Amino acid sequence: MSLEPPNKTRDCAVVIGVGASQGIGAAVCHRFAKEGLKVYVAGRTFQKIEAVAAEIHANAGEAVAFRLDAEDIHQVQALFDTITSQNERITAVIHNVGGNIPSIFYAARCRFLMICGNPHFYQLIWFLKAA
Repeated sequence: MSLEPPNKTRDCAVVIGVGASQGIGAAVCHRFAKEGLKVYVAGRTFQKIEAVAAEIHANAGEAVAFRLDAEDIHQVQALFDTITSQNERITAVIHNVGGNIPSIFYAARCRFLMICGNPHFYQLIWFLKAA
């Protein structure tokens, strides 16, 4: 049973582009969890993102593994729809997709990013690999 009121907004962070548990994306996930945020661990390979989420849970954090292809706008939108349906406030979005391939986030306009989140979307952090 949760001690939080049912309508309380929960702060969360979204990390897109999480691979191996020793990578930068995983380290960012762990840091956000350590700060008390619920972390959406997003990436293409479910086994990898699930392992990172399990590590966070093992350290008393809260994480959700969310499989998506960052190049598919519908999958990205589904992630943000899921978050907003949970009455959660997005505190940070980290885009850590590598491989030097173009991403919808590189060309995204602010309006796209705002409709992905909710009205409480107040901070956006771009974490991009150098080309």
